[in-house]
Amino acid sequence: MYEVLINYIVKEDCCDDHILAIRKLFDGLRKIQIEGVRITVFRLEHVFLHIVQYKSKETEAELYASHSYQEFIDALEWRLQEPPIINHITEIETYNYCT
Repeated sequence: MYEVLINYIVKEDCCDDHILAIRKLFDGLRKIQIEGVRITVFRLEHVFLHIVQYKSKETEAELYASHSYQEFIDALEWRLQEPPIINHITEIETYNYCT
């Protein structure tokens, strides 16, 4: 399992549209049920944080190849104020994380 933290800033007037796009992405992913992927998205004002956990490189490739993901990425650029920063992270501990 490996994890990635992606953070970026969306233009203030695009936040509501971006939230709808995230929900559409998640709806699409729920329909195809990619095994071994967990995505959590947080918002702080117009900063968005995605924590993505992959079971394997194959799982990551399956996510990136999905229609829902491609649709999300294709529409992302016009909403961005600053480009995404991607960091590989390692979970140390989780306490009582609600899902």
